[in-house]
Amino acid sequence: VSVLVGGTAGAQVLTILAAPLLTRLYGPEDFGLLAVYASLLALIGVISSLRYELAIPLPQDDVEAANVAVLSLLLVGVSTLLICVVVLLLSQPIADLLGVPTLAGYLWLLPVGVLLSGMYNVFNYWSVRTKRFSTIAGTKLRQALATIAIQLAAFKLGGIALLFGQVAGQSVGTASLGRPALVNPGFREVTWRGLWEAAVRYWRFPIFSTWGGFLNSAGAQIPVLFLASFFSPSVAGLYLLTQ
Repeated sequence: VSVLVGGTAGAQVLTILAAPLLTRLYGPEDFGLLAVYASLLALIGVISSLRYELAIPLPQDDVEAANVAVLSLLLVGVSTLLICVVVLLLSQPIADLLGVPTLAGYLWLLPVGVLLSGMYNVFNYWSVRTKRFSTIAGTKLRQALATIAIQLAAFKLGGIALLFGQVAGQSVGTASLGRPALVNPGFREVTWRGLWEAAVRYWRFPIFSTWGGFLNSAGAQIPVLFLASFFSPSVAGLYLLTQ
């Protein structure tokens, strides 16, 4: 517990320490762009695998756990494709509805973020299963460092640099968590029948936990979207900094 808490707390401290630098390089409207993007990503990302990743630590044998993990990854892939279609067809109407028209040109980053964050979550729960707690803590710190480094280095690009940093930072650590997982012999025994049996056995996660997770995330993220839509992206950006 102390290792996991320490990694998460350390990442948050780095973010707070970087805030006075970032607020001198970016304006409130830039943070508003990031706030709306991050809120959309959080709302979609929490249900991208229908919460099956929560079941990864539960099975007694690695074969069943591997089937749950692969099922989760497949669902993340399906969610990513669906978001791609929505973004291709409705990026400008969505951006206009949220009061951030400039976001339309960058909404292609949303499915990228859903894919990367979904993969990280799956491998994170596999690492919990295998008790690789120090590795998880290390990825939290590296994610914060990568995000901050990109946002500081690319500030001349404007608000889009904040989004690039957010997306790239999420991908850091996925490989270090994924490699030990994928070499597990259990993944070589994954079958379509095993995927179906895993989906049926842990059906309560998508039925119950998905709604709970989505509503919990919505409680934190919807105010950001409302502030941007009803007032301005700058207001949403200031709200993000306060959070």
